[in-house]
Amino acid sequence: MEGGDSITCQTDGTWTGTAPTCNMVLCPELTGPTNGEMAGFDRVGDAKVFQCHTGHELQGAANTTCQEDGTWSDPVPSCTPVECLNLTAPENGDMSEGRVYQDVVNFTCDIGFDLFGSSVTMCQADGEWSHPVPSCPPGECPLLIAPINGNKTGNNWIGHVVEFFCDEGYDLVGEANTTCLLNRTWTNLAPICRAIECPTVSAPKNGGMSGSYSYLDVLAFTCQSGYNLEGVTSIICQADRTWNGTAPNCTAVPCPPLTAPTNGSMSGEEYYPSAVQFECDTGYNRVGPTSIICQADGTWSASPPVCNIVVCPQLVTPDHCSMSEGSVYQDVVTFTCNVGYEREGVANITCLADGTWTDYPPTCPIIKCPLLIGPLDGSFTGENSYMDVAVFSCNLGHERQGAESITCLPDKTWSGDVPTCTRIQCPPLTAPVDGSMIGDNLYQDVVQFSCNLGYDLVGSGSSMCMPDRTWSDDVPYCTRVECPPLKVPLWGSKSGNNLYQDTVQFTCELG
Repeated sequence: MEGGDSITCQTDGTWTGTAPTCNMVLCPELTGPTNGEMAGFDRVGDAKVFQCHTGHELQGAANTTCQEDGTWSDPVPSCTPVECLNLTAPENGDMSEGRVYQDVVNFTCDIGFDLFGSSVTMCQADGEWSHPVPSCPPGECPLLIAPINGNKTGNNWIGHVVEFFCDEGYDLVGEANTTCLLNRTWTNLAPICRAIECPTVSAPKNGGMSGSYSYLDVLAFTCQSGYNLEGVTSIICQADRTWNGTAPNCTAVPCPPLTAPTNGSMSGEEYYPSAVQFECDTGYNRVGPTSIICQADGTWSASPPVCNIVVCPQLVTPDHCSMSEGSVYQDVVTFTCNVGYEREGVANITCLADGTWTDYPPTCPIIKCPLLIGPLDGSFTGENSYMDVAVFSCNLGHERQGAESITCLPDKTWSGDVPTCTRIQCPPLTAPVDGSMIGDNLYQDVVQFSCNLGYDLVGSGSSMCMPDRTWSDDVPYCTRVECPPLKVPLWGSKSGNNLYQDTVQFTCELG
């Protein structure tokens, strides 16, 4: 309480002081124990509870209470580590110090002694040790095992000797005895008993063997498939290092004898695993295998082949041709073209050993005569193949001299010569009297007419030779030139005509 515990009402109606205040009593703040914990409050009536960590024990009150006077009822306790019972080192051994919680004690044995149990132990929270104290019994060397096919005497304690022996038929390889030393090692390694060995044996040719060469071992012999075993199937290695027999032989299995194919030959051996090769003569094809093998069971792997004659591809007769028969090796096929056709290619071909023909069949194209050139001033129709007919014609105004047509013959010649076309001739003309003419009388020739001096031309001055062998105009004629007529002189007379070269005579009347 803060303030007086009482106040008095005065005559003036006031109090002698102020009313006090009451504050809650708190105890001093506490610190929890080392290696422990604390829980609770610091008010009057409250308690603080103490607890130690694992492996520690509480020394003092487990709790304390806050009193009205602001003090704690008990002091803060302490937490001390748990203690385990004292340990004693094993006989013939030693150990390290320690006995409180989580202390670890290590154990060792003296030289020559073996530690039996755990080499460490730890003090636990419950005051117990994790493992009991081990013991140190006298030491032993590693246990030795008697060699296979042998035996031993003695034990493996320090200082003791072990002796080794081998059974009959085996040789001891190594030392015959060994001693266990203080450091638990043996003076010598344990030996082995190795079986005595017989001489090396070779497997039979084309065979095999299994087994080994040691005492009582068995060598078993086998022959490969296709071979027969002649001799013992096995031998045994004896104690005197000799075998009780000799290795056998393996002989090849024979196959039935073969005969070479007709038109062929063969080569090779007729026993396993040989192969016989077959060949066919030139011009023959093999039908079947090239070789067969003598198998392990004494049979052949296949039947021998046969040799069939080579057949060339079937030929087709060329058009306009005939051919001879033939289709197998060395057959010769001859080709003949029909009349009017000529061969282009070989006359015959031969079937070869590889099944091909020496050449392609020929063709028989139709014969061609030499190309024609039409006659000058003419033409022709028709082709130049066998039996074709060429027909000739002449241009207008021309006439043919020769055959109207010729035919292409099998010997590539024409049946006649190409004709010629000559101009037709009109009848010959005669020059007009007292005139002349120039020009020929062939088709389209023009004849020119003229009259002598003093004559006039009456008619066409020219005429052309027409295709129908007629002239386009008649031959003109020439008349004497006429001079102008003269008048008779007055008082006179005249005589004579007025034609070219005429003379006119004049006379006058008397006087």
